Amino acid sequence: MKLTFIALADFVNEVQGGKLNVLGIFDTIGAKDFPTTHVQMSLVLRFSCDFADSEKERAIRVQFEAPNGATFLDFAAKIPIPTMQPGQSGMTNQTLNLVGVEFKDPGTYIVRVYVEDEIAGEIPLQLIKT
Repeated sequence: MKLTFIALADFVNEVQGGKLNVLGIFDTIGAKDFPTTHVQMSLVLRFSCDFADSEKERAIRVQFEAPNGATFLDFAAKIPIPTMQPGQSGMTNQTLNLVGVEFKDPGTYIVRVYVEDEIAGEIPLQLIKT
């Protein structure tokens, strides 16, 4: 299983057939004062999978790392992979809706995604004082 898309957005939903609607992708949050609380955001993940992944569960983990290197959010989940035939591939979407996340300081935060304890991808999130 391979991470093919990762983004933070204001809103995401998935409609029938696996189609993702993603609104307001961002990589920077501005705030007058710190600590600051971001009311709502969604982490959007899309994974490709193939026959080798078929009928398995894959463990994923998402961590938010603060500018000082400390992990301040850590989520784990199991993703069930549907049945596929040899030569067939597919996609699976995962969204994580985050409400009331507090950021203590301005700086560069890292959102890191693991699949089976190996880093699958990461994106920066800038917190700036406005």
